Amino acid sequence: MDWLDNIVFNIGNFGVTWGGLLLQIMLLLILLSFYLFILLRFLPIFFEKELVSSKERIRIRRLLAFCFVLAALVSVRFAMGVDYTIYQSESFQLRVSTLLQIFLLIQLARLLDIVVSKYLVHAYRETHEDEYQRPGANVYADDASRKSPHRMVQQVVYVTAVLLMVRAFDIDWKVLSIPFNDKLFEIRISSLLIALLVILVAQLINWILIQIILFNYYKTQEVDIGRQYAINKLMVYFIYVAAILIALQTLGLNLTLIWGGLAALALGVGLGLQQTFNDLASGLILLFERTVAVGDIVQLDGDLIGRVQRIGLRTSVVETHSKITVIVPNSKLVTNKIVNWNHFDDLARFSVRVHVAYGSDTDLVKKLLIEVAHAHPKVLATPEPFVRLIDFGNHAIDFELFFWSKELFPIENVKSELRFAIDQIFRAHQVVIPLPQRDIWFRNTATTANNGE
Repeated sequence: MDWLDNIVFNIGNFGVTWGGLLLQIMLLLILLSFYLFILLRFLPIFFEKELVSSKERIRIRRLLAFCFVLAALVSVRFAMGVDYTIYQSESFQLRVSTLLQIFLLIQLARLLDIVVSKYLVHAYRETHEDEYQRPGANVYADDASRKSPHRMVQQVVYVTAVLLMVRAFDIDWKVLSIPFNDKLFEIRISSLLIALLVILVAQLINWILIQIILFNYYKTQEVDIGRQYAINKLMVYFIYVAAILIALQTLGLNLTLIWGGLAALALGVGLGLQQTFNDLASGLILLFERTVAVGDIVQLDGDLIGRVQRIGLRTSVVETHSKITVIVPNSKLVTNKIVNWNHFDDLARFSVRVHVAYGSDTDLVKKLLIEVAHAHPKVLATPEPFVRLIDFGNHAIDFELFFWSKELFPIENVKSELRFAIDQIFRAHQVVIPLPQRDIWFRNTATTANNGE
């Protein structure tokens, strides 16, 4: 096999051997096969499935061809050892192969950015299909949720490309150097980039899990919105805490020392911020126990009624009927007495009181009230509404109409509509709603005295 070391021809100062030439031909065939497979097999399926426009198809094909050419040129350096130095100093050397690798990384980053972003956006649209089928929905609306996958993929891809460039250029310089416990603590550019990449990857994984994977699970299993919110929040906390710990470990920090420092800090700060830590712990309890969940209608402080919009770590947001936002510390939702209207069920019983004049036909009044309840579209037929004669008042007979409804938050509107209907049907059947009556006796002391005389 000595003939493999024989020089076939020279390129400048570099001799090309038979072995290098055969290796170069094999690499080119492998790259060409890979290029044709992607171009002829993968891209047509991808274009059809992801609904890629003709302009974007041309752009992707050009990027793929450019990547193939650059990869072929880089293989020349690997197979035949042909390379030239552009710039050289005592601490830095720039070669043609390094520039080619950088250009290849940039083009691959652009290609991956387009392909992965298209795939994630399409997957998002498939899982959120119902949102796009609503009348007037704009499929191409640039809201934050649809722009975020493209932005996050860009960040991950280009930070990875910069990290590889730093290592290719061999410019992994020290950013920080601190002596600590007879050791030298150093942070380099690559460490910072890896730590940043860990956080960005965690952000992307979090989006994929919540917006695509878990969303499909919620839809098939019909998970209520409160449970969805709790699972998503816990998932976010777990992923980001794990990512931060990994990033700190990447920077070379000793996690044992960090935990010890955090424990001492928590002890000192906890004494001054006891209520804050109580709210934080209460937030976790709410997410785990779900005694109060997002979407629940709750009654706070006696007469404050609102819908829970968000449960954070320290505070929760409750929106009242008047669209007023109330910030509630989580500890109040855990320790105080809270009336949760739809904790176990999404329906509740309500009532409307009405007074009729003495002498009215009570059976007719009962019939009319039941009729009004059945006629209202937001009053449930089962359980059936019913009427009670509450009391014989001073000036009227008191009735109360009881009904069930799922319209918990706007129930006051339902009650108002029922009262309007009751007034109309009473007028039609000559049922009188009396005015309050009071007998007043005037005592004239002077007349009484004269009469006594």
